[in-house]
Amino acid sequence: MSDIPEFRLYGDGDPEIQERLQPKLALRSWSELSRSDYEVILQELFNRGWIGPKMEVLAAVNYLNRKLLRDPPGKRLHKTRPGHGPEYERQEVAYADFREIVQKSTSEDVVLLMLSAFVEAHIKSYALNAARKERGKVKRREYVDDAFEYVDRLATTFNYIFRQFVLNLRVTRNGFVPVQDAKIAEAIYTPALKALSDPKYAGVNDDLAKMFADYRSRNFSEVITKAHSAVQRFLQIHAGEEGKNAKGELGQLFLAAKTNGLFSTTRFGEPLINVLKGYFPSERATKSTAKPALAEATWRDAMLMMDLTMVFLKHCLDA
Repeated sequence: MSDIPEFRLYGDGDPEIQERLQPKLALRSWSELSRSDYEVILQELFNRGWIGPKMEVLAAVNYLNRKLLRDPPGKRLHKTRPGHGPEYERQEVAYADFREIVQKSTSEDVVLLMLSAFVEAHIKSYALNAARKERGKVKRREYVDDAFEYVDRLATTFNYIFRQFVLNLRVTRNGFVPVQDAKIAEAIYTPALKALSDPKYAGVNDDLAKMFADYRSRNFSEVITKAHSAVQRFLQIHAGEEGKNAKGELGQLFLAAKTNGLFSTTRFGEPLINVLKGYFPSERATKSTAKPALAEATWRDAMLMMDLTMVFLKHCLDA
């Protein structure tokens, strides 16, 4: 109502003031942050109740030590024998290791592996196992949402932090994914990967996880290979032919998907699908590792392939 005053915070809607309050930065990697940045991030996670002497922190550091046994990053925990003394003491030791790894590790990969294991520790395994056994679509979705309840909440916290520090990462149900544009990440990647958390898409998720890992490793040709595999497997699942491998099969799968109404056939949607139908196999044929490459894939090629793959999957999942 017009007679009710609306109080506005200082600078609200004024881009110049917002820029002065917090200048915009280009997206950056974890390793580009400062020691004080890491301390702020740790304190924010602690303030929100996510980290401390907790079993999830213990699980993350313990996983890291097992994975990197030749030089275990969590040195305090590695020297603490399980079963000797209260479990709380091991959680205290693991928390000290966790903080030190975030603050002092010179390897971005080690830190992100530990953080991803920390997120994974919040999945309710019993609910996820129930989802894998459930055949009913609605009930399976309920089990999946229950399994990822805490992961979704933790991802919200992490992604708020990543946006504040302008990091080129986002946390999804599929794991940590690289981003080059925050808007694309929020509008496309996050909702698509949430929909793909259904156990029937386990193979697609595996292909996508490898795709993201290859991108982080700058193996751009493999990114294109994995993206093509993810699209092919997704279409196979909807055609009831997962695992099939035949020459020219992608075109046939697109035709079957169109017949089954998997994607839009409007005058706006169909031309887009036709472009992607030709783009995916073309990139695989010229720049992937599936065949002798005719051209070297760049990070731009890889990012475009990833973005279009996620756009296509989201389009189909929304149909």
